[in-house]
Amino acid sequence: NGKLSLKLSIPLYEGGKGRVAGAYQFANNTVVINPELPAVEQAGGRVEFTESSVRVQSISGVVLGGPVTIATTTARDAAVRVTLQGRINPDSALRGPGPSWVRHLRGSTDWRAVINARKRNADIVIESNLQGLAVDLPAPAVKTAAESIPLRIERRLLAANQDRLSLSLGEIVSMNLLRHSEGGHSVITHGTVRFGGAAAEPDRNGVWVSGAVKTLDVDRWLAFSGQVGGDTRIEWGGVDVKLGALDVFRRRFSEVAVNAAMQGGQWRGSLSGKELEGTITWQPQGRGRIFALMK
Repeated sequence: NGKLSLKLSIPLYEGGKGRVAGAYQFANNTVVINPELPAVEQAGGRVEFTESSVRVQSISGVVLGGPVTIATTTARDAAVRVTLQGRINPDSALRGPGPSWVRHLRGSTDWRAVINARKRNADIVIESNLQGLAVDLPAPAVKTAAESIPLRIERRLLAANQDRLSLSLGEIVSMNLLRHSEGGHSVITHGTVRFGGAAAEPDRNGVWVSGAVKTLDVDRWLAFSGQVGGDTRIEWGGVDVKLGALDVFRRRFSEVAVNAAMQGGQWRGSLSGKELEGTITWQPQGRGRIFALMK
């Protein structure tokens, strides 16, 4: 909702170039910059535009319970660079509509995002050091408010229906994923996930997980993924991970090494640790079934 001022100059002779100049003033709106990003609530400001440029003046709003300011610049190729700077406040966000994972956060922290948009497609980079924010996600993604852990999330458009997703959370975990979208659904076809280091570029089919981590709470991650939902399917490749502690099936296993690969729709591999050692096959379809031969 807002007020539009518009000036048009349309030449009637062949070969003439039209001119556009306008301004849009709005207040107390909800703005969705990109469907994968939280909406900007209580958005207001002024947008000025011509046939070749866009300029934003003092746009502000609320994202995830905290204030945000938005500025833009226009490149020569008609791409628009949008810069957002804000502060997340989960306690305020819980009082309104928002993503379910916000309930696992407490406190507040500053964040910054840069969006390069062109023809309704956008490359997105989000960064924060998470200072002042307590995170109660399943291990290992847990931290106190006093800790500072750099977070970087990036999405790059590769083709009409394909993009590249990257995430890094300090030295805890990093990932590079290739996603293909079609018909309102998406599938991650290639990817690397590494605990305790930088993930390599995907160079083979499937998503491959490697590295070492102190504690992995599979039970809570499964419950969390059910809360978040989503239409993204993952084509898994394999896992080669060493775990100081593994929480699964309401039990804790110590010093576990997991080496497994997806074959014919089933996980096949080996487990080695203090409490168990042997081979295992997991059929995830339906209610799921596990076959294990332990030494």
